Amino acid sequence: IGRALPICLVLLASGNGVAAGASPPNLLVIVIDAQRADHLSSYGYGRPTSPGLDAFFARGVRFTNAIAASNRTSTSMASFWTGQLPLRHGVFRRGDVLQEHFATLAELLGERGYRTAAWCPNPSLDRKLGHSQGWQSYDDDIMEDTGGPEWQRWETATAINAAALPWITEKPQQPFLAWLHYRDVHGPYVPPPPYDTMFPATTKRPMTPTEVAARPGYLTLAGDGNDLQYYVSRYDGDTRYADRKITELLGELDRRGALENTVVVITADHGEAFLEHGQWNHDETLYEEEVHIPLVIVRPGTRPRVVDRVVSSLDLFPTLLELAGAPPVPSDGQS
Repeated sequence: IGRALPICLVLLASGNGVAAGASPPNLLVIVIDAQRADHLSSYGYGRPTSPGLDAFFARGVRFTNAIAASNRTSTSMASFWTGQLPLRHGVFRRGDVLQEHFATLAELLGERGYRTAAWCPNPSLDRKLGHSQGWQSYDDDIMEDTGGPEWQRWETATAINAAALPWITEKPQQPFLAWLHYRDVHGPYVPPPPYDTMFPATTKRPMTPTEVAARPGYLTLAGDGNDLQYYVSRYDGDTRYADRKITELLGELDRRGALENTVVVITADHGEAFLEHGQWNHDETLYEEEVHIPLVIVRPGTRPRVVDRVVSSLDLFPTLLELAGAPPVPSDGQS
């Protein structure tokens, strides 16, 4: 792909970070786990999977060629929050620990008076793996098996919204950094009604015995489980559901005035494969379906536009530091 061009050339062309005498901005980072860019309607997808987010995206800078630092959650997010390539931070496989000597954005901004909190219902982001360092509040235990419908076991947006909204608005005079990691789009693709049937497949794509054998075990669901379009339709339903819940949160924050001095970043940790190159899921290849992610930054006072340059999620670390008015820290990203 080549070296990603610096995001801040676009965002900060008219100024650097916080103006003299201005309050540091809040930073709200929303990560939609496993959300590939080309399954959002604002990125050209044929199905209306993201009407709410599309309207919000129109208020900011939308990057059409953002590339994740990795095809794996733990690796990608370690790079996101440290600005370091995986080769440096060493988080490659499930169970690898992010070592304490790496400075995270949460640590750096916490030292500058920011409140920091994260909601990360993904086993790959368990606190014992080092991902909680610097976060004053870190909730990695949102997902609960309540014994109800199967979709409730995998749904995370309701709990994240319920916890994040009061935290974000409780101390309006103190800047915050919040990380909301929605896992609702991630497999096994069990959206709640009516999203489970919102996008019925118009054609079938039967899978070969080899493709069925390669299918992750947790994707063996009720329904036409040997039709690839069955899974794609349910993935799209999950996307539409996440769109609704994230839009609800942003709308409530807007109504309360909490976005007036807030930079909102909406992105993903990686994409998701549906046999485009013979692979399911993620963690397998570096084809675009696994690493091409959405990236939108909505910043008060920024002119809405679309940027087609290639950028990397690594560039968000120095970009957010600069937007917060913090001094630069050596990283593999560029601001």
